[in-house]
Amino acid sequence: MLFPKIYVTVRSRRNVLLQFHFPYLRKVNQHPCLPKRTLTTRLFLFVCCCGFLSAQAQPTNDSTFYKNALQTAVTNYREAAGSNLQIYKGAEYANYYANTVGNPFFLSDSLQRGTVSYDGIVYPDLPLKYDLVSDELLLQTPQQILIKLAPEKVDSFVIKDHVFVKLRSDNSRQGIPTTFYERLYKGNVSVWLKARKQPTRTFNPEDPDRFTQYDTYYIEKGGQYQEASDEKSLLSFFGEQRAAVKKYLHKESVRFKKQPGAALVTAAAYYDSLKK
Repeated sequence: MLFPKIYVTVRSRRNVLLQFHFPYLRKVNQHPCLPKRTLTTRLFLFVCCCGFLSAQAQPTNDSTFYKNALQTAVTNYREAAGSNLQIYKGAEYANYYANTVGNPFFLSDSLQRGTVSYDGIVYPDLPLKYDLVSDELLLQTPQQILIKLAPEKVDSFVIKDHVFVKLRSDNSRQGIPTTFYERLYKGNVSVWLKARKQPTRTFNPEDPDRFTQYDTYYIEKGGQYQEASDEKSLLSFFGEQRAAVKKYLHKESVRFKKQPGAALVTAAAYYDSLKK
């Protein structure tokens, strides 16, 4: 995690040194709406609590101690900063699809717990929504207001174990627009999905519009991206191993036409196994 500038140090009984970094603490502590010494006092209490825990607890291993202490650090930092965290400085979200059947969001219309890397800072356990029509990540603030996060500051996010990464179109990523892609598989060959939703009209003018989802799949190898629109384009990506991958897909009864995502992930994983 990228938490530079200010350090809080904790030692476990096994002499494991932990340093927690709080990037915006100085900025937030100078916020005119906050009374002086509010964050300083909370940070002091946090250090005392960590010292007490490290003296009393007997963790089963260092990784468990680190994980628990890190979670405590993040929780205390967020509680100290409250609604003054930079991630809460977005514009309010407006729903323009009230008369459309379905919803524009990823997975569900309900808020989903997730993690966001925002402006280089990782914020865990946030209430999120991902609008697949406007391609905007939404966050519910402590005041129960749904806001839009600045897209240029969102590097990646996770919702229900689904990992989204912003891929930027440049010389090494030609042919893909700069936006968020879900990473379905990561290896020597990686598989990406770009999901979009659009309101579509029905044949009967009296019926309301409906949301339709469109999925575009990409394969990545060595920084090169290729859209996989059918089994032929999928197999062409594997060069000399094309026949072996095709045979394996048929053996596993995975058909691109019916299960494009599963076919891509299966092919990529099998291709990686051939390279070992």
